[in-house]
Amino acid sequence: AMKRTDIIFITRANLCDEKKLESLKNEILKISEKKVFLCELLIKEFENLKTGENYNRDCFHNKEVCAFCGIGNPLSFKALLEKNNIKVKKFLKFPDHFRYSQKTFKKFQDGVYLTTEKDAVKIRGFAGENIFSVKTEVKFDDNIVKNFLQV
Repeated sequence: AMKRTDIIFITRANLCDEKKLESLKNEILKISEKKVFLCELLIKEFENLKTGENYNRDCFHNKEVCAFCGIGNPLSFKALLEKNNIKVKKFLKFPDHFRYSQKTFKKFQDGVYLTTEKDAVKIRGFAGENIFSVKTEVKFDDNIVKNFLQV
């Protein structure tokens, strides 16, 4: 698939250390000679799942929280929080595509809990006021992409 593409983006590059990132780029270049661009995953805002109210991306800056997710790479979610100076005191990993139930959240009483947008969709109906979805956005280097597309 990489041989057929015109452009390759490495997503969440800001969550990966430099050595791993260079290694990944080198592996891609062994397969394809296409241009490789890096994208960052950023926190846009937080949504309280009970009230629907949105909060500024810095509202949990330097605060201790608990976090949970049921995604394929849960440590990337934890890394996103920590890169944004959010102190994760407790991190719960559920299997990818986990089916949450109200029973799951009986133990989520103390503290604030952050989760992914993917998980938020599954729990919106029974989440307590202490559970927030981390809304994200992807940042591209616009100048590099514009220059590439004009060629």
